[in-house]
Amino acid sequence: LIIPAKLGDGFKVLYLKKKYDLNYKRGTFIAIIIRVMDLIAVMILVLLSAIFVSSEIIGKMYVYLILCLLFILIMIVTVILFYKYPKLFITLLVGPLKRFKQLIERLHEIISSNILLSIKMIGISIIIWVIDIMVLYLIMNYFSIDLSFFKAMFILTVSNLVKTFPITPGAIGIFEGVMVSLFHLFGISMSIIHMIYFYS
Repeated sequence: LIIPAKLGDGFKVLYLKKKYDLNYKRGTFIAIIIRVMDLIAVMILVLLSAIFVSSEIIGKMYVYLILCLLFILIMIVTVILFYKYPKLFITLLVGPLKRFKQLIERLHEIISSNILLSIKMIGISIIIWVIDIMVLYLIMNYFSIDLSFFKAMFILTVSNLVKTFPITPGAIGIFEGVMVSLFHLFGISMSIIHMIYFYS
């Protein structure tokens, strides 16, 4: 599958159908919203961790960091425009996309009634990612690797961010390759990197 999604996204749609009797169109829409919030959370953590990473490493990753910042800014502007001018987005729905009109109106209604909902979703996603980062950090400590928590955050979030835009079927090897490269940039030997990957 050459798509920026996980198998779990499909299970979300099936679960919503079985548990709450939501049709596949609404379930897919919800899965996309969750994926976007998750992506925003990862980008926030990438930019946060980049503050604590050496300038030499940042110099080699500046393109990705700039893209993260631009994406977050675009999402903020899009949300503001959607909140203020929902009809602008509805007019963009032409042809087969018109079937999503009710979903767009419903989404605007939810955001308008509770603007904190999106912030809470991003916050929950950040908490989940931090737990994953803590697991990697503990594994690093187990192997006596002297890297800070923020460097572990940088490695894990950048690896996952690159995996979001797959260039191979199913993103095979992308996550692993980027993670190995980042560990190597931080001066970790290949033998240790392979053990970290095995345990994580």
